[in-house]
Amino acid sequence: MPTSCRDTTKTMAVRQAALVGAVLACCLAACSARQDPAVVTFDADEVVYDMGRQVAELHGNVRIYVCIGGEPQRRAVIHAQAAKVDLKENNIGASGGISVATEDGVLQGDSFQYNGHSGQYRLTGARGVVSLSRSPTSGKTAARGYLTGRQIGSEQDFVYLIRGRITTCDKAKPHYALLADKIRYRSRTGKLEVWNPRVRIYGVTIPGYPGRIAFKVGGPAAEQPHVLAIPRYSSLDKLYLPYDVRLAGDPDDEFRSVMKLRISQQLGIRGRWETTYEPAGDWQLSLLMSRLESAYDDFGDLVLLDRQPELRVVRDLLPEDDGERSLTATAALGRLTEDLREVKRFVPSPLRVSADRAMLQLRYQVHATQQELGAGHWYGICWQGVLYDGGRHYRDVCVWLGAGTRLAGSITGSLTAVHHFTGGDTPFLLDTVDIRSELQPRLDLQLSRNWSLAALARYDLDRGEARDYELTLSRRVHCLTWRLGYRKMGHGISLGVDINGLTGRTAAQRTASALDRLMETMQADLAAGPAAGTAKPAVDDEH
Repeated sequence: MPTSCRDTTKTMAVRQAALVGAVLACCLAACSARQDPAVVTFDADEVVYDMGRQVAELHGNVRIYVCIGGEPQRRAVIHAQAAKVDLKENNIGASGGISVATEDGVLQGDSFQYNGHSGQYRLTGARGVVSLSRSPTSGKTAARGYLTGRQIGSEQDFVYLIRGRITTCDKAKPHYALLADKIRYRSRTGKLEVWNPRVRIYGVTIPGYPGRIAFKVGGPAAEQPHVLAIPRYSSLDKLYLPYDVRLAGDPDDEFRSVMKLRISQQLGIRGRWETTYEPAGDWQLSLLMSRLESAYDDFGDLVLLDRQPELRVVRDLLPEDDGERSLTATAALGRLTEDLREVKRFVPSPLRVSADRAMLQLRYQVHATQQELGAGHWYGICWQGVLYDGGRHYRDVCVWLGAGTRLAGSITGSLTAVHHFTGGDTPFLLDTVDIRSELQPRLDLQLSRNWSLAALARYDLDRGEARDYELTLSRRVHCLTWRLGYRKMGHGISLGVDINGLTGRTAAQRTASALDRLMETMQADLAAGPAAGTAKPAVDDEH
């Protein structure tokens, strides 16, 4: 259900790729390729130091403290049973009950190698826990990611995991997990590569597409590839199989081309092809072609588009902002054909409309995340002008303002007011504003510890009635929240799942595994700095 004027620019979504990227980014945080000076101190039951070679051999309750460049966020403490520290070559090797702690988390393993000149490391028999970004759903609790793998390490500005498993569930047998033969993440560009991925949920493994799949963490949702190779169902397509064909480049390359197809029982092959040139992070040029591509009008009705083709330019005018504000310009030129066979609220005539179309849009928004979560305040303005062949034109200036807060102990609510100033005439339902002045109330009711109910509506001020509403019943199951929804328009029923603390509005669960307890102990030791730390805690291998 839309909350403001249509956003034809980038849409962001936190997905499985974001979870993997966040976990591996934390594993890379303390080790980098920058050749900054490092301070290394060590202690053990037995220390043998060769003054000439500048090599120390350590045995028993080994503790090594490393701080790179004097930066607190790039420090680590290593516990082991045996280690060798080469101060001349700036190498560290450790074995026997390895634990490595940074500001972000803790890794355990069988053997550890670290090169201070290159910032590269390798840990075999890896398992660990890392704190992910602070949960926007709670404002207090940070979700934690858990990983296991045959080996984890870094090379240049990549961090990789071999034969790995990643999840946010702290159980020994997690409710769900992402598995792959190899995962590689590049923090500088957000590029994530996964080889032979699959998902295991409640003990059932769902296969992914074989081979290498590349993502861009935090990139446009429309460009993210499909992972799971399983047939799906929709009322429009009946049975269908999503399939991606990457023709050129990876998601972080300047030039890339991809086809996102849907092999449909009802409509045959449909989807879109997009070729993008992005020489800088703040603007991109794209050429799009599509057949029966799914799009939505102002009211949320489904329309099918053929782009024949369309040229689009997107520019981020506030690339250095702190994320609280966004200002985006979008220009598009092409020929569109609109198929209205799936429109629910009236019977359109004719069913297909074609026209040449030139569009320019400027969109300014403040506190988009607060609007998504329904807490705080938000506002924005969007101007859009469209020209069509034959001299017709249409313009829309949309303004919105909203706020949300806790109304009672178990009830939170938000209200957004939206108004459109329109003029001209348009042949496309895609550009038409259906509700000019509206209120969008939302209520969230916590029914019990694990059950919640959400209700949102669109109230048309001109007609004095609720034009649409949606009800969602949610059930929290440890690290996941399952959702069952009903929408008035089209009498649609939906089923979905959120990862608590990362997607949706449910906060991350409290965790208490052996790795969590180790993380608290090791990070307390890390905070002690170069001074002698606590003895290495004995931790059972729960994970």
